[in-house]
Amino acid sequence: MSVTTTGTTTNATGVDSLFQQIVKQADSNKDGQISANEFGSFLAKLIQGMQGHNATRSVSSPITSSDSPDPTTGSTPSTQPTDVLPSRDILPSNWTDNNAPYGVTFAGFSPQNHTDLTLDDLGVPGKAEKYAAYNYLLSNHVQPTSAWAGSAADALNKKYNTTAYHAIDGETLGFGNEYIHSAANGYGMTRGTFNPTATGEFFWGNI
Repeated sequence: MSVTTTGTTTNATGVDSLFQQIVKQADSNKDGQISANEFGSFLAKLIQGMQGHNATRSVSSPITSSDSPDPTTGSTPSTQPTDVLPSRDILPSNWTDNNAPYGVTFAGFSPQNHTDLTLDDLGVPGKAEKYAAYNYLLSNHVQPTSAWAGSAADALNKKYNTTAYHAIDGETLGFGNEYIHSAANGYGMTRGTFNPTATGEFFWGNI
């Protein structure tokens, strides 16, 4: 059988050295041979060591949702969050008249006229529930699917310690005599006033 040598002598020496170290670790009785039991024991220790390293990583420096913020908003997007983290809030002072801020159309909202609100204002009963809901949808990049309203109501009630929000159905969030409903893009907008490439729409209304 012919053997073809690849790489450099230095690389081969490094591989041989590594192999010798592995053999030395696995050969627990030091007889120069590795039995099936010794090899199995070596593999078990190797796996345990790797698991221990991962456990240390998760405790000492866990990966959190804030590790990868959205560069445009400073927040971490999520499709269907069940909670609202303070770090996800977008300050009202940064709201604009862009009615499709993350590829979803907002109809019936005028956030640019409410940039004087503070995050604390959003939790004042009867003051700004509409824009607390807007902040939740915007900050968390919630998608207008058929099952978003329940999670939104739960998250907003928990965040603001209230019972003001409820799901009228899977795609309609109610609060007071107001509601936010999800629909097809352009449902509540006149032609030419919305981005036709948006994936859907949140439409505000009152009863």
